[in-house]
Amino acid sequence: MTRKNIVLTGMPGSGKSTIGVILAKELCMDFVDTDELIQSREGMTLQEIIDTTGQEAFVELEKKYIMELDVAGTVIAPGGSVVLYEDAISSLKQSGTVVFLHVPIDIITPRINLLDRGTVRNPGETLDDVWRYRKPLYRKYADVIIDCGRMEQMEIVLRIIAKV
Repeated sequence: MTRKNIVLTGMPGSGKSTIGVILAKELCMDFVDTDELIQSREGMTLQEIIDTTGQEAFVELEKKYIMELDVAGTVIAPGGSVVLYEDAISSLKQSGTVVFLHVPIDIITPRINLLDRGTVRNPGETLDDVWRYRKPLYRKYADVIIDCGRMEQMEIVLRIIAKV
């Protein structure tokens, strides 16, 4: 039997990559960060890709990389915008369990700089706007929701392991 993947979703700055690395190590699984994959293969940061090609082209590129992922027994940390693309998130759901890392916006805000983060958003949208729009989508596609609050990283990892 093929080992299922664990897909971590959540806002930029919610800890998907950090938690993903620890979770993969604890479960002896591989780890893929799709943002890192895109940057490595394209030779640019996400923001540089958006600035160079435009947001629509970036979205298509991001979807392409996610849809082409062919892994098993892997913890996957896709970009926070994955829930905006029904075909991409559905593809990830078919390959594994989707875990939404629910981190309150007041904890996320100081962690990221929206201007250089490479975040998919409409012109003039704030992080709060992005959060309000995406939160119901994260919940909709999640198989498991972890309310992270101010938990330590290892506590989050252990909760995920207990629920998957």
